[in-house]
Amino acid sequence: MAEPAIHDFRRLPRIDPAWRLPTEAELPCEECEDDEPLAESDYQLEPLGYAFYGLRGHYAERADVAVHADMFVHRLRVDEHGEVRLNQAAGKPIADRLAPDVFVVFGVPSRRRDSYVACDEGKPPDFVLEVLSESTWRRDMGARKTIYERMGVQEYWILDPLDAYVDQPPLKGFRLIGNRYEPIAPMPGSGIVYASEALGLELRLSDGGFRIRDPATGEDLRGPTELAEALAGLHPSKNPPRSYGQRLQPDCEAEPRSRKPAGLRPSKNPPRSYGQRMQPDCEAEPRSRKLDAETTARGREEVLRREIEAANRRERTAHNDGEMARRLAEAKPIEAQAALLRTETALRQAESALDEAQARRLDAEARHRDAETAAQQDAERIAQLEAQLQRQTGDR
Repeated sequence: MAEPAIHDFRRLPRIDPAWRLPTEAELPCEECEDDEPLAESDYQLEPLGYAFYGLRGHYAERADVAVHADMFVHRLRVDEHGEVRLNQAAGKPIADRLAPDVFVVFGVPSRRRDSYVACDEGKPPDFVLEVLSESTWRRDMGARKTIYERMGVQEYWILDPLDAYVDQPPLKGFRLIGNRYEPIAPMPGSGIVYASEALGLELRLSDGGFRIRDPATGEDLRGPTELAEALAGLHPSKNPPRSYGQRLQPDCEAEPRSRKPAGLRPSKNPPRSYGQRMQPDCEAEPRSRKLDAETTARGREEVLRREIEAANRRERTAHNDGEMARRLAEAKPIEAQAALLRTETALRQAESALDEAQARRLDAEARHRDAETAAQQDAERIAQLEAQLQRQTGDR
């Protein structure tokens, strides 16, 4: 499997925890109904389904690659400088969502999602494919291209299956260079072939059809049709086609049937003449070929079954890892909130102790003032008594 050439990605803008942004669990999928169908016709559905199932099968063994189709991507609106745009009245960022036809994200768990919340996942998609239609091509080539550019999507691809909405060629790619999209040039040679650095794969148009090739193996990715044909090959039909050499051989079953006399019940082991005994057993070879075919089919089916079980185990493991990560992520805000509550409680206790100390100080000051007043009154009374005693002594 070819490895993508792009390993670094553009980080999301700074997120203020005070914004309290909703998580994936708080964005239920039943509220995320798209305003447009998945595909307007088979012309859009066939390349979309091929890209989705082909890429999902290609990265099935990667637990760190997510492939989704027609799923809402929740984002924060940013300006041309990459800064989050805030609602001046509420003081919170302006949230928005859009549903790419097919997108791939590297470095995130491969799991089932209700929607893709870029703030929770920590990064935007790396690869986006939009299949143009009559109702979407202007938006896909205009507003959405600008949105993906500002989000930091590494590669944005558009496919015009009807060759009716954009100039030649009908398959175009754009790669993020700095903060701007630059067109991706086709590979040298005949045909329309592009190299996707985000995927490490080749995208091309062949005989009017959209195909994705793995340059490491030289083979195209298999979509639903190819997978169905491969599964059908594991279960051969009861009457497989016969080769030219087989058609020249006599029908060993038809000839004995034609020799049976009408109205007679043949025995299980009828006697064979000398000439019949000298002939080879015509039924033995077909039986052996049938057994070999059945054995081979069972072996292939067993291998496919084991591969499916292994893929299911990987998917369950990835799902459990994602669930654990989600629970840990949910626990962190709870722990932070508990720490905040403890801090607020300690602060309130400190304030209460300060109030009590101030009250005691005021009470001590009041008692001190009372003591000074009493001492002054005592001094005045003593002075009066001394004056009175002097007057009495003078009179004598």
